[in-house]
Amino acid sequence: MGGIFIKQNTLIDYAAAIVVFSLLLWAGCSNLWGARIKHAYPEGYLASDAFQQQVRAEYIKDAGNYNHEPPYTSQGYEDVVGSYPPVMHILGAALSMLSGLEVYDGAYLLVFLLACLSAIT
Repeated sequence: MGGIFIKQNTLIDYAAAIVVFSLLLWAGCSNLWGARIKHAYPEGYLASDAFQQQVRAEYIKDAGNYNHEPPYTSQGYEDVVGSYPPVMHILGAALSMLSGLEVYDGAYLLVFLLACLSAIT
């Protein structure tokens, strides 16, 4: 049998991962956000796609579901079926409701935390 065998993780491995991801959080999100987690308006959004995702998550938070597209993104029509995969939007809205952060802060933080979690597992 070929390949590389990975030993079971130890406490030192987890501690090292926590230190590395804490440094990445400090150097990444903190740099974009000016070392604050809560803002009065969206900061660190460097492309229009991020605003579009934030608008959809905000609508899910306001409406309570994602059955339809937000009317303000579909020329005022209120019965346009939602066409985007809503997983990140729902998670962003849920984090906003649970933590008290605005959707634009919670969604951006959630992306970074999920990337760290995927690197650990």
